[in-house]
Amino acid sequence: MSQPSAFKSQSVRYYSTSGVGKVSLDPWYVTGFSDGEGCFLLAINKHKRFKLGYSLGAIFQIHLHSRDLALLEMIKSYFGVGKIFVEKNGSIQYKVSSIKDLRVIVDHFDRYPLVTCKWADYILFRQGVELMERKAHLSVEGLKEFLALKASINWGLSESLLAAFPDIVAVARPRKNPVIPSSNWWLSGLIDAEGCFMIKKVDSQSKGQRIHVFFQITQHVRDVNLMENITKFLDCGRLYEYREGVDLRVTKILDVTEKIIPLLEEYPLQGVKLKDYLYFKEIAILIKNKEHLAPEGVDKIKLLKLKMDDLKPKNK
Repeated sequence: MSQPSAFKSQSVRYYSTSGVGKVSLDPWYVTGFSDGEGCFLLAINKHKRFKLGYSLGAIFQIHLHSRDLALLEMIKSYFGVGKIFVEKNGSIQYKVSSIKDLRVIVDHFDRYPLVTCKWADYILFRQGVELMERKAHLSVEGLKEFLALKASINWGLSESLLAAFPDIVAVARPRKNPVIPSSNWWLSGLIDAEGCFMIKKVDSQSKGQRIHVFFQITQHVRDVNLMENITKFLDCGRLYEYREGVDLRVTKILDVTEKIIPLLEEYPLQGVKLKDYLYFKEIAILIKNKEHLAPEGVDKIKLLKLKMDDLKPKNK
């Protein structure tokens, strides 16, 4: 696969792993992962203490399963701001909410822009942050401007806000072409957030036991154009579009072993999904070498598949 050269980061932020030394997170990886798991929120709550009767805020957050705590700590160390919270259900959240700290977040995504439709949320979110930096949100006009921005982000305005401000018109969402960055780290980050590695067994009397590997990336259907570009970039796979989502699935063993695996070997995953990938890679290589046609090979694959299953989060 012909791939663009990696972006050479000038970032000097680091995270440390247990005694292994210091390793840097590439900024494009952080953007790719945020394209999948990041969330940009503009918050407004009724509050008597404030002159206008409402408190306003902006939040950047990433919400993950607790097994990915190490990755969330890496991201927090990369930005150097924010806090990690453990939820009652065992999930974890990284949040940045102070205006001073949000300037760090804005500076990053201005320099390393998001690619999915989440970019539009970010642009509106940034305008809300800038409104608060200027303290313009403390006026009635600024409050209404903030509401117009919030109306176009995520779930829009609540019923109570719509009733209190019936004249608010949502601002138009900005648009741009989904151009894949010149750094493959962005794609690695997106795969860590939205990628999936699967093994499927098909029993057939005529051909014996067949075992297939599936690599998949899933996005909201609004990002179908981006998914088409990723398919072209990888030069493999097919798109499957359904009601609210679109999947890129790579099922041919040579595409997996000669295009997907080389990409992730050079630009490795950083989260707990890396363990899943390593078992997946072993199985794919066994199938490529036709070892799955022998009972011993099938036994190896079954054992690796069990190890992959053990990595999945268990419901409490």
